[in-house]
Amino acid sequence: MTPLADGALALRGDVAFALVPPTTGSPRRELAWLQGVLRDESGEVRREVAAFGGRWPAAAFISYSGEYARTGVDVQMQRWQADRWTELVLPAGPKYHNTFYSAYAAGPDGAVLGLRTEALVNTGALTMAAEAKLKASFRKIRARVDRLDSDAPPAWPALPAGPVGTGLLGFADGTLVVMRSGPVLQRWTPGAARWQTLPDPGYKASGYYDSPTLVGRDPASIYLFTCTDAAISVTYLHRLVADKWQPIATPNGECVYSLSEASDGVLWAVSSSGLHRRPAPGPDPALVPAWEPVTLPDLQLPARARAWRHDPTSEEWTEHPAAPTDTRTPRPGSVLALGPGELWIGANLEGSRFPNGERTIVLTTRPIAAPIVLPDSERIDLEISGLGDVPVTATSDCYHPLLELGAPTDAPALARPTALADSLPGGLQIVSMAADDRYDIGALWLTLAPRPDQAFAQLTTLADRLRPSFPQARLRCHTPIIVDILP
Repeated sequence: MTPLADGALALRGDVAFALVPPTTGSPRRELAWLQGVLRDESGEVRREVAAFGGRWPAAAFISYSGEYARTGVDVQMQRWQADRWTELVLPAGPKYHNTFYSAYAAGPDGAVLGLRTEALVNTGALTMAAEAKLKASFRKIRARVDRLDSDAPPAWPALPAGPVGTGLLGFADGTLVVMRSGPVLQRWTPGAARWQTLPDPGYKASGYYDSPTLVGRDPASIYLFTCTDAAISVTYLHRLVADKWQPIATPNGECVYSLSEASDGVLWAVSSSGLHRRPAPGPDPALVPAWEPVTLPDLQLPARARAWRHDPTSEEWTEHPAAPTDTRTPRPGSVLALGPGELWIGANLEGSRFPNGERTIVLTTRPIAAPIVLPDSERIDLEISGLGDVPVTATSDCYHPLLELGAPTDAPALARPTALADSLPGGLQIVSMAADDRYDIGALWLTLAPRPDQAFAQLTTLADRLRPSFPQARLRCHTPIIVDILP
């Protein structure tokens, strides 16, 4: 769940996302929003999204980051431009340095801001001594805050040299707060000639499993939380008041995984025991409100038919039995107080019949028209497989056109859909075919195919007739893996 600069909310599942409009309205997504997403060397969609932000669609950004033992951090960025994701490359830094945006935030009037920083890359060829020397010098780098939706010079000065930039908050009055490894926090207020380094919170974090997180609505009252990566975990939750860090007891003394402050001062937290609410402080600072547990309602899941999943390692299909209607208790994982009385909660449901073991859902207090489903990481490659296809036309150099229904299923069809039961062009066969690790239905000529222009005209007419039932029906030019010819 990522707030955007214009007040909208992005609900993300890896690179697939839905947009929630500001204030009111239901989530919406379009397959075309995945046009051009980054792929790795094997051709699969790259999923390690480190940061997502901006304003859709005029200034939206993705940063991908993967960390490797000997080559350091591999970072790439994209920007939505001309109806597709395009590569964004920043000016190169010193040798072995990768320059990228590690965080995005909103400034006054919806300005889109990015925290530009550096990471070490391609250090595997160095000796251990040379690598240690390089890492020591890397503690003083030049991070900066860029405005990404305007060429106007920034109102704020350059950040002083220091550790890697990891977090960024922007506020309505123009104040900016940057977090750097350590954690080290620096604040700029409008009109100031330099950045102010805030007091040390009193602990050190490696920035790996114990990366501190910064949240807040008021630049004079921000929250910082983390759990140390040690044999005995220590939980930290602090609030900055009058430029002093005040420790706050966490729910049951547990590690806090997500924190959000509502506009009325109520604090929401997710810890290992679930969702908690802390009322806004009263006029007496000596009276500290207590955390209150909040129980999420059980959800009734619909029955599901039997399904098959493909194991790319063994190249075998596994059958999963049908699942009856069931009731599950959501386990909260993240929380976001978006507006007055409006809460969004990311939660997990255990007991999936598929190998990943659980499903992720989002709950909200906002009225919405209907739920929306994002593809999981195993489905996204299939979902966007045709986005980059060159459209098949009457003049295409294609002698074996194929009509795909674009309705992938977990089990191969045993009979043709009702929409394909009417009269069909002579010789046209309806087949069940493999589509990555799922199944789809296609229409093609196995023998006695007409001329390409005639085949195109007949399949186009059929596709138009099918689209009320199969909106993703499309013509493609490739030879499918046929599982069965459907009667």
